[in-house]
Amino acid sequence: MNRQSKTAWTAAILLFVSFESVGFQLRGSLLPAIQSTYSTSTEILGLVATAGTLGFVAAVLVTGAVAGRLNIRLTMILSVSVVGISILAVGIAPSFGILLAALFIRGIATAPFRALDRAVLGHFYPESRAQVFNGYAVIWAVGATTGPLIAYLATRFGNWRFAYLALSIAFIPAAGLLLYLDVPDSLAAEKPLNRNSLRVLGSDPAVRTMIVGLIFSGGVEGSLFTWLPYFATTHAGLEDGFLLLMVYLAAYIPARYTYSRVLGSFNPQIMIIVLASLALPLAIALPLVESKIGLYVVVCLLGACVSGLFPTLSAIGVDSVPAYSSPINSLAAAAGFAGISTFPPIVGILTARADIARAFYLLPVLLAGYLIVAGFLYRT
Repeated sequence: MNRQSKTAWTAAILLFVSFESVGFQLRGSLLPAIQSTYSTSTEILGLVATAGTLGFVAAVLVTGAVAGRLNIRLTMILSVSVVGISILAVGIAPSFGILLAALFIRGIATAPFRALDRAVLGHFYPESRAQVFNGYAVIWAVGATTGPLIAYLATRFGNWRFAYLALSIAFIPAAGLLLYLDVPDSLAAEKPLNRNSLRVLGSDPAVRTMIVGLIFSGGVEGSLFTWLPYFATTHAGLEDGFLLLMVYLAAYIPARYTYSRVLGSFNPQIMIIVLASLALPLAIALPLVESKIGLYVVVCLLGACVSGLFPTLSAIGVDSVPAYSSPINSLAAAAGFAGISTFPPIVGILTARADIARAFYLLPVLLAGYLIVAGFLYRT
């Protein structure tokens, strides 16, 4: 594959990832507005996160399992198209139930693209997967950081629905690029899952620990993505809760860029131990900070640490068995999103029964679990 075609593939992937991350971060920022529109209780409000990820987890596993048999380009085009339509449906949903259904369909539609995108990049750049995956994560973070800002502008212009209606057309450039691209020859070596390959993956300690660790890190990220604006307005007394989420996400950009540059000369297993060790006391401090400036500082540092947990650990898993990069990429995405879909509703239940500050003490528990897994991986 020539350089021009590789560049076009990379651009199409990064365009989709950037806009998909915008939509992903709209949910938490718009949670108070959605609650007001549909008059939902706090206990079921956390289902906004679950609906968007529940279908994703199952679909991404199926896609990864059959990746070696799929028409990669056609699958990704269909994925982009249905995502755009389902985002439009979210924007016009007349009831909370229909909104959840549209988010569920969007999660299913997102899965095929996300199951394949990093596998394609991994084949393009086999000698630098950890750096490339963190670079990919930088683009995700750039899009994610703009999500709260778009949510803010939509509500200031009168209706949170405007954010979803505008986003629904933003996926057209990615679909247009994919229409004119050929399938990379290197993907012909991608192996589909069967009983024997499942045995190979299941016996690899890096893959097993990756799955468990990413459930923990997904729980941390999902809880913060969904509930940090709510925490900011109801507990910390900030007028615009979206700003705190923006600061958290903005920290992802320089941090992930730095990690993508240094991982070529730094042991990734040591890096995730260091990052989790630094994130743990910050998560403990988060509900205790009373100063608004101090809160912004803690959230910024926490974002910088947490941002490196998912991409680095998932790259360790792919590097362990590179011939199965699509299935492992799918397992990584499914594990992360399993955490994202499971723990925000738990935070919602704890918030309804106590308060959001006490509910956030779930975060250091999850980080401690990740740190234990990372230590086990380093020892093995």
